[in-house]
Amino acid sequence: MSRDGVRFWVGFSKVSGIGAARLRALLDYFGELELAWKAPIHELQQAGLDRRSIVNLVKLRDGLDLEAEVRRLERQGVTVMTWEDADYPPNLRQVYNPPPVSYTHLRAHETVLDLVCRLLLEKNKTDTQ
Repeated sequence: MSRDGVRFWVGFSKVSGIGAARLRALLDYFGELELAWKAPIHELQQAGLDRRSIVNLVKLRDGLDLEAEVRRLERQGVTVMTWEDADYPPNLRQVYNPPPVSYTHLRAHETVLDLVCRLLLEKNKTDTQ
C-alpha cells in the first residue's frame, strides 16, 4: 500500500472506539478510508458510527498530522500492514476479528520470515509462563 493510502489506516487505528468491526463498516459505506476520514458528522452517523466514536474521530483528526505520524513510524523502522496488503500476516488474517492494522518493527538483520518466527516464539514463550 502506498504511503498516502496507509496514513488513513494509521489514523483510524488511533481512534478510540473504532476497531475492526467499525472500520469494516466504514469501508463498506465509503469504499475507502480517505473518504471516511474526511466525512462530515452526518455521513459518519449514516455509516453507523455511534456518538462516542464520532466525537473521538473528529477530535483526533482535527489534531493529528497523518503525514507526520507516518514519517515518525518510518524513522522508527516500523512497517505498517493493513488488511488490504498482500504482506499482511496470513496467520493473523485467520484469527477471529483480526486487527485492521499490523505494526511491525524489523530488527536490522531480520527478514519478514524471521520476524514471523520471532513473533511466534515470543508468543509461545508468554503462553507457557
